[in-house]
This record gives sequence, structure tokens and C-alpha cells, in this order.
Amino acid sequence: MSTSSPSLVDVIDFEGEITPAAARYFLSLDFRPQAKQRAEDLSAKAQDGQLTPDERAEMEELLRYDSFLAILHSKARMALKTQGSAA
Repeated sequence: MSTSSPSLVDVIDFEGEITPAAARYFLSLDFRPQAKQRAEDLSAKAQDGQLTPDERAEMEELLRYDSFLAILHSKARMALKTQGSAA
């Protein structure tokens, strides 16, 4: 872990079994449309070098959430694949 605040990935134990229903639910999770748009807007400003310090912090937080969601989706897909091959 870094010296900054820990992310959800740092503090959640992903070693437990994920049920098929939970895996499908996790795969349904996504950013809300407003959050997606905000991330796109911040990304465009970042590419132009126009982010304020507060916007940079906001973008970094959104990127942490995106990383967590990607890991959660990956774990859910692996759980469904494993359970499908075991059936």
C-alpha cells in the first residue's frame, strides 16, 4: 500500500468464493452516465493540460474506482468460468 489513502482493492479480501448470482450482479455494476461523462470531461482537460488540482484529485479518484470495478468484473468472470466448468 502507498502512503496515500488505501483503495478498496487494498482493503477488500477477494479470496472468498463468489456465487453465480453475486458474480452476475457484480458484472452489472457500472459507472452512472453522469460519472462517465465527468470522467470524459476531465480526461479531455487533462490532455490539454488544463486540470485544476481539485479536478486532478477527482480524476484520480475516478480512476481508482474504475480500477476497482475492473478487478471486481474480472473476479466475477473468473468465478462464473470456474463454476461453469465445474458443473
